Amino acid sequence: MSLILGCLGYIFLKINIPSIPIVLGFVMGPIIEQNLNRALTIHNGDLTIVLFRPITITILIFAVLTILYGIKTRT
Repeated sequence: MSLILGCLGYIFLKINIPSIPIVLGFVMGPIIEQNLNRALTIHNGDLTIVLFRPITITILIFAVLTILYGIKTRT
């Protein structure tokens, strides 16, 4: 695993892609997955309870704006 991630990090460094989002994904992914599973279990699998909370909508809006800003500044 270390060898593969090291090679991937080197490739990202050479093609000028930041590796911090990948590291955050590896660290935060299992935590987010566990808490999403817990929330869906509490609400009997109803995804609308999770998606339409004010904090979730705010985070999703910021994520979309960040993606759009990244696309706009690259072109």
